[in-house]
Amino acid sequence: MNPISYQKYFLQVLIGALSVSALIGIYIFLAGDFGETEVRLLFTTLAIGGYSLAGLCCSVIYKREKLKLFSVIGMLTAVTGFVITTGAIWEVIDIDHIWKTMVIFIILSAAISHVSLLLQIRTSDHTSRSILIATIASVTITALMLIKSTLTNFDESEFYFRMLGVFAILDVLGTIAAPVMSRIGTGRNPDPELIAYTPEPPYYAVIFSSIRTDNVKGYAEMAERMTSLARKQEGFLGVESARNELGITVSYWKDLESIKKWKEQTEHIIAQEKGKSHGYRFYKTRIAVVEREYEFQNDREVL
Repeated sequence: MNPISYQKYFLQVLIGALSVSALIGIYIFLAGDFGETEVRLLFTTLAIGGYSLAGLCCSVIYKREKLKLFSVIGMLTAVTGFVITTGAIWEVIDIDHIWKTMVIFIILSAAISHVSLLLQIRTSDHTSRSILIATIASVTITALMLIKSTLTNFDESEFYFRMLGVFAILDVLGTIAAPVMSRIGTGRNPDPELIAYTPEPPYYAVIFSSIRTDNVKGYAEMAERMTSLARKQEGFLGVESARNELGITVSYWKDLESIKKWKEQTEHIIAQEKGKSHGYRFYKTRIAVVEREYEFQNDREVL
């Protein structure tokens, strides 16, 4: 099974579990008498919801090659935590013997899913990058301190809990500040209509190089229509275009499947055929993976 279908399968299972648990929870609140079995079902529903959300957060970075292992560890942690928690709820496992393990997996699932979401933030300057790194460090330290407290039955010094509170506050502050600073840092693009705002690599680029014929009637309208159509396609990230004697248009896409669907789009096919017949003298399309990106901005010129 390839990585993309594996991720889709995982997400489908989680969404299905969430849907079933939601229906059970609604039934208990509307028609249940909150007996012992129904209370356990309700807690199981909460466990499914919590661990499913943790798994979903971890899955969003699965397609990023460098973070794939971290994503898998997060998803496995969520699944394992759910099994242990469910076993404790239904007394398959003695909760007196397993409660520490259960709490540790809850902490790990929350921390890994939190970091996974933070890793979705695109940083383009030193300040936002430093805040993101500091926030991830605060999440990690807070989780490790909570795990240590759990293992020692929370028998820690007053100073220990004071420091735990400090790192927890830094965690919350960084979680709010990191995306805000990221947007401020990337929001200074002098002309977003010319330079596309793209997410953190990897993603795909379709490079279209062309030489037009002398017959340019209707070309501008067709190009504008195709750009407008592309923006509505799933997986479209942005486009950049320039033309002189040689025209180059680079469109950015989330994955190969999105590119394939765009290529098969009916109006796009019609435009291609028109281009072959009288719009272009020559064109060539290349598809590439963007693995890294760099940027520079002269603030004096922008201001």
